[in-house]
Amino acid sequence: MNSEIADCQGSDSSNPLHIAMIQDYLFSTHLIVYVVSSRTGLRQADIKFLSMIKSMKIMDNFMFVLNCDFSEHESVENMKAIIKKVKEEISIIKPDQEIFSFSALYNLFKTIDQNMLEKDKLRFTQWKKETGFVDLSDRETDRFNSYFEQMLEQKRYSLLLKNYVEHHGVILSDINRWTGVIEGVLDRDFSEIDEIIRKTKGHQQGMDKIKSMINHTISGAAPKIKNEIKRDVNRFFDTRSSDVLSDIFGFIRTYKVSYRKYEKNLKSSGFLQTLQLAFQEFKQAIDTSVVENLTPEVIRFIKKMENKIYDHFKSIFQGYETVIDEALMEYDSALEKLNLTSNNRIEHRQINLPNMDSIKEANRLKMPTIITFIRYSAKIKTEAVMKLGFLSALSIFKKLIKKQISENSSDEIKALKSGVHRMKRETQKSIMAHLNDYKENVKFKYLFKLVDAVSDVLNQELLSGFNTCADELSGLIDGINKNKVDKKRLHEIIADIMQDIPKINAKIKRVKKELAATE
Repeated sequence: MNSEIADCQGSDSSNPLHIAMIQDYLFSTHLIVYVVSSRTGLRQADIKFLSMIKSMKIMDNFMFVLNCDFSEHESVENMKAIIKKVKEEISIIKPDQEIFSFSALYNLFKTIDQNMLEKDKLRFTQWKKETGFVDLSDRETDRFNSYFEQMLEQKRYSLLLKNYVEHHGVILSDINRWTGVIEGVLDRDFSEIDEIIRKTKGHQQGMDKIKSMINHTISGAAPKIKNEIKRDVNRFFDTRSSDVLSDIFGFIRTYKVSYRKYEKNLKSSGFLQTLQLAFQEFKQAIDTSVVENLTPEVIRFIKKMENKIYDHFKSIFQGYETVIDEALMEYDSALEKLNLTSNNRIEHRQINLPNMDSIKEANRLKMPTIITFIRYSAKIKTEAVMKLGFLSALSIFKKLIKKQISENSSDEIKALKSGVHRMKRETQKSIMAHLNDYKENVKFKYLFKLVDAVSDVLNQELLSGFNTCADELSGLIDGINKNKVDKKRLHEIIADIMQDIPKINAKIKRVKKELAATE
């Protein structure tokens, strides 16, 4: 499995485009390490950014690091006081959050000991004498490394491995059942085999009914949840029912422009350039409002829809677990009565629905990027400036006709007000169209495809290993007789397989136990 590490610096950037890019990336990550400097502590920008992340519902896999600068602290006690203060501040946003406090620079110096600049060597030598700082940093570094390894390697990979291990268990169970049947029928005559096939076919028919019932339930569940998702998505992106969208459009309508500050620009740069400047400031304000208020709510909503889809199919999954287990146990019991079972005892498989992240990764499904929310402006800018340029030219033409050349800028200010009013109207129209496009993408290119993916996985998980040998048994015996297979040699091969099954089963159980310990 490939891993990707990214540095999302500039979370306090004033550029909304930058924040939107970070939001997109954070949504797709599995582990976030948030670094706070001991020089500044938790800044207002950090609190604002973390609050935004909290509203996105993606703080489950967070690690906080307090990067300690030894040179900034008079004593270890002073540094510990900073650590305590930062912990208290973070706990307001996320209670009981683990925090690791160490010097990243000191750790770097230890790594490149022989390749440092002279001034860094002097600093490193001085720091090594500060045993209180060093001991604290080393302890916290070891603790961080241990926790980081557990989060990155064990927890992450265990989710992916768990499904594969369970599938190997299913395969082994089928092999064990099949070898028992072959061993049991190999030396029997045709009349006995026909009787075995007749009896096992009765169980096959019962299991086929269960399979048909499962397929029918799942095929009906997908359209049902799609209709619910469609309704929820349409309601969320409807300005009449969504408080967040109403707030964005309310912000546009009530946005105030200080027109007097543009008087100098009107005289020095002209109307069009001043209008463009006003538009840029207007857009900056809207984009900031969008990434701070709208996009976190969109991400939170999509996470909610993902959970709704998963829970919907999980309820079906749980409803059939017992039915399938009982059917397989009944089938194995029937084989045992016919002396068609091996001496190996393998526990019945645990049916597990893979987690949502695994399903999304396997199907390469990603939420439509949030950054598209603030790419609505190119059309507005072009259309608005062209229209307003024409209005400006028309206004000048009228003044020339009337021979009324004013010494003050009141006419230009009036024209600018008219331009801003039109830009607000054009912006609302463009955002509405943009939101509608995004809404349709979320529905059809993401959530509906996710429904289909979870539906397919559920079907596979419930029915994997859910087959009997009645249909294959007759063909197998015919093949053995037709090809004059050495039955003695076949007995030896089956005996070898049966001898290996307990060893493989023990390994699978051991891996499952180790994976369970990481959860």
